[in-house]
Amino acid sequence: MESPLISIIVPIYNADKYISRCIECLTMQTYQNIEIILVNDGSSDNSGKICHESSVRDNRILVIEQENRGASAARNVGVRSAKGDYICFVDADDFVYPTYVEYLYYLIQKYDAEVSICLAYKLGENEKVPKDFSKFERGNNEIEQFDSISALNNLLYRRGISSYPCLKLYKRNIFNRISFRKNIAFGEDTIFVFEVIQNVEKIVLGRKVLYLYYQNSSSINHIYPDILKYKLSWDGYITYIYNIVMEKYPELINAICSKTVIYALDFYIRFYRLPEGKEFTSELSKYIKSCAPIAIKDSCSKRSNRVLAFLCNISVPITARLCYVIMMIRKAMGVEARKAL
Repeated sequence: MESPLISIIVPIYNADKYISRCIECLTMQTYQNIEIILVNDGSSDNSGKICHESSVRDNRILVIEQENRGASAARNVGVRSAKGDYICFVDADDFVYPTYVEYLYYLIQKYDAEVSICLAYKLGENEKVPKDFSKFERGNNEIEQFDSISALNNLLYRRGISSYPCLKLYKRNIFNRISFRKNIAFGEDTIFVFEVIQNVEKIVLGRKVLYLYYQNSSSINHIYPDILKYKLSWDGYITYIYNIVMEKYPELINAICSKTVIYALDFYIRFYRLPEGKEFTSELSKYIKSCAPIAIKDSCSKRSNRVLAFLCNISVPITARLCYVIMMIRKAMGVEARKAL
């Protein structure tokens, strides 16, 4: 029996420095029955040209052109055009191991799950993609299975289930009821994954590192938009995650409070120095102060996060300034975040 078709969707915006290597690693997948959907989101560089040239060389590649509407809109367009029984996502500046799709499909079939997940390794901005993948092949063979509640708990604590829509293979029918939210500038990936987990019964996680996440400071996700967009993003997080957990999942209150402290503190650090950020940071501070007492006592949270919650409970502004100074020192020293995600 022929293997089912799997659709790989790649949103692209001004990625001509990286898209060729991304396309190459997708065409080299050991799982052959794939379609590669490249959605060019109004790029002003040579991304579109590279995509079309690639589609001539490999008939599994479909190129879609659209005006710039953001990564979420591009992914939604890709999903609507997909013909596969399963769907996965790869970002244009990232790189995947040749067995990426094969392994995710193996997991979803063997464990009769609706979503399968692998791990990623974060590469620094100036770090070259290694030619030797053997060190990434030595992933842990441990397999974990989750129901919806345990998966949400894992997601909030970031213990393997990441908030990235990539690293995952989804059954197609999930997208009959869920799509990417287009009106959220930051954190839309977390909301999407949260909503997926709420709507499935079984998820399987394999702790193999098969995805290389390239931390590119010029990509869409690292260009800071204006404060209004961040405010809308925060409202989205409060509306679609925080409030839902507080109302529906009492067993996850510790987890959501710990996450909220860190999430809100990240936003606070971005805007506390700006005069126009005063009202927004005041709102963030209220959430941090309300969640910090619970986060401090959360034995399931990382010690570093509990320390931040403790400091925030004393003074959010002082904690934010301290974190900002440490970030600037690390940046000046060229310290890159490198870890398995």
